Amino acid sequence: MKAPRRKIRVQLLKKQNEFRKLRTKWAAARGGVGSGKTTGATWWLFERIETYPKASHFVVGADYEQLRRGFFQTLLGIFEEVMEWQAGTDFRYRETPSPMITIIKSGARIRSLSAEQAERIRSVEMQTLYCEEPPTWKNGEGEGIYRVLTGRLRHSQRSGRLYPDMQPQGRMTFNPTLVGSWLYSLIEELWTKEGWPCLQFSLRDNVLLQGKDEYVRQLEALYPVERWPVEIDGEWARLGLSFFELRWLLVDDAPVPTPTRCDAVFAVIDTAIKTGVEHNSTAVAWYSYNSLTKPISTLILDWDLVQIEGADQAAWLPSVHARGEELARQCGARRGYAGAMIEDKATGTVLIQQSQNQAQREGKRSLAHAIDSKLTAMGKEERAIAAAPYVIAGSVKFTQAAFEKTKVHKGKSANHFISQVTEFRLGSKQKDGLDLLDVFCYGVLITCGTNAGERKGI
Repeated sequence: MKAPRRKIRVQLLKKQNEFRKLRTKWAAARGGVGSGKTTGATWWLFERIETYPKASHFVVGADYEQLRRGFFQTLLGIFEEVMEWQAGTDFRYRETPSPMITIIKSGARIRSLSAEQAERIRSVEMQTLYCEEPPTWKNGEGEGIYRVLTGRLRHSQRSGRLYPDMQPQGRMTFNPTLVGSWLYSLIEELWTKEGWPCLQFSLRDNVLLQGKDEYVRQLEALYPVERWPVEIDGEWARLGLSFFELRWLLVDDAPVPTPTRCDAVFAVIDTAIKTGVEHNSTAVAWYSYNSLTKPISTLILDWDLVQIEGADQAAWLPSVHARGEELARQCGARRGYAGAMIEDKATGTVLIQQSQNQAQREGKRSLAHAIDSKLTAMGKEERAIAAAPYVIAGSVKFTQAAFEKTKVHKGKSANHFISQVTEFRLGSKQKDGLDLLDVFCYGVLITCGTNAGERKGI
């Protein structure tokens, strides 16, 4: 039998109340930061654990750190500030290894899963499921995880016996993603047929947010005007928009100094198949990574763009390592130079194999590593979409040396790294000549992406 719900007086936005009261099996809320969507979902989940304390309640995010900073931070705020509950008396909160909250009086638990874990679950039955930011799951490849979770959203024998009238429900909240993405197609096609709603939240409507008008002005200053409907008003992102503004890669409109301490320095290489003005080039960028300097963890140290035949790349690779070793000493890398992460395609595959064979003959550790196949399988736009949240969050910055560098390439003198990254547009027909964009997105996702420790290889 379901537990009686206590009466709680709390002021909510009209849209939050609407979302909280939905009784469909699935529902979603999309909107920018500060629009109130997560708070609405948190109150929905709170009512579920109050009404069905013995049911199985789960939240899923890209990783545990995302959940700690997002959903669990919001829920703890409700407990302590609205409910005036005390940790240890009314509830217990465990941060590691996976965040979990236990309500002491009822025994209700809210468990968490990272997206990587959720994809592998086969025996868990969930009656309440909250999905936070599914566009960030597995660097934009979260559709398979969603399908696994939908199969787990059902009654267990125990919940069916205790709460026969309870409907298993799933909710998700997210910042708007691209029209045509898997999430857009899921919601606008499949969900529409099922009658499952996706509410649109706008920051402009959040009258409960202190300093809302000033925050809106800050976002309008930060983003180009064509992105205001996405970042502020919760519209789906349209083709033709730039995902990377130069200001996101700077601090107070200026590059940062070269670091004197970091965890490691590494290179990312995107190899060319053919040379010539009309063909791709081989691109390389060197990065530093420092887990201790949040939110800025990844710095672009240097870059290069060369036209070189595949047969000559093995002779060129030692110069990449030499520059990496030089930068590691300059940056005080605690783990030194970690090697080059190479796109495991075409000539890149040959380059990796040649390097590994030579290292084996010499009894040394190979400095050439393959980039995770999950990243190389993505298209340029998918990688850009997956990298954008970390760039916007300020995790990646230019050093002065990389920012000021120019080079003549294919007859044009420019900072080709800046131009390729900041001039890229979603939906552009240009697919070649974006090699530095590729190494940029790889560098971001290798250090900042979901389960970064697994993907870094450094």
